[in-house]
Amino acid sequence: MIQKLLITAGLLLSSHVLLAQPVLTSAINPQAGDSFNFYSSNMKDPGNPGPGQLWDFSAATGSPFIVKYRDCGTHPNPDCIYNFSGNTYFMNDTVQAFVHYGTSVPSGSIYLELEDLKVFMKFPFTYTDSLLDYYYGVYSVTGMERDQNGVVRVSADGFGTLLTPAGTFENVLRVKEINEYVNAAGSWSESYYEEIYRWYRNDYRQNLYTTKLTIHNGTDTFRSASWLHTSGLGISSETAKNTFQCVPNPVKDIGNISFYLSAKKEVAIYLVDMTGRTCAILTNQEFESGNQSISCNLNNLSPGLYTLVFKAYGEAPRIQKLVK
Repeated sequence: MIQKLLITAGLLLSSHVLLAQPVLTSAINPQAGDSFNFYSSNMKDPGNPGPGQLWDFSAATGSPFIVKYRDCGTHPNPDCIYNFSGNTYFMNDTVQAFVHYGTSVPSGSIYLELEDLKVFMKFPFTYTDSLLDYYYGVYSVTGMERDQNGVVRVSADGFGTLLTPAGTFENVLRVKEINEYVNAAGSWSESYYEEIYRWYRNDYRQNLYTTKLTIHNGTDTFRSASWLHTSGLGISSETAKNTFQCVPNPVKDIGNISFYLSAKKEVAIYLVDMTGRTCAILTNQEFESGNQSISCNLNNLSPGLYTLVFKAYGEAPRIQKLVK
């Protein structure tokens, strides 16, 4: 028995080493109209680099926030704008590269326009690939202009399996970004060092997990992390049509259930216990097409293992195991 367990453990470990080396293309670029649900995370250690890694952030907890992409409107350069927590980052997403044009806030009190643009990634991008890019722009705070000079170093430093509260993701590429820049005006200056890790898979139009360290004038001032909450958001149509999940899982009281619909349909979602009995009907109504989500109070469920079942007219059932 012990020998069998050791052999099984060895096979599990070797399966991570034998993962195919992922290659990122422009398929990871978000598109105008995309909306992504994220959670902040308390797990901020990025873990180890290298091939065949297992990065386990499955116990992450935090608060939700939304990232949206829209058409650029009157802005002449990028294909979309990236809106996050009130700040708007102007980006250009092409089949060749992922480029940063500038930053602003809705009030216009802070604005950065890069004259020499910052390139984040050039496609295709795979393990051990790297790039170095210098950039320059004008940084304005309440009308006071400052020069910003910086350098960004990007490298794909690992690949393997990623675990988050949203699920298990194989063939994920980790991209490390070192961003160093100085804002200066006359004799005044301030320096920033940012170390960012992002985990990508090529069939998702957004990174699955992110950690960030910011050092301002030599002092560790900010550490953050986040994970993509809903797998159905920003993924290829083939993957999206099968999306169905509850977060968190295991669940204590409130569960957030997300799913994708290709068209307006009647949807029933219910829970089945280990005896095959339907113990809770969570929704039975019509939903619009696209990415949808509902919140359910599961506090009255007894502890145990359940099957979460999704049925939509004209579709095969989708199921997920749920632990209470």
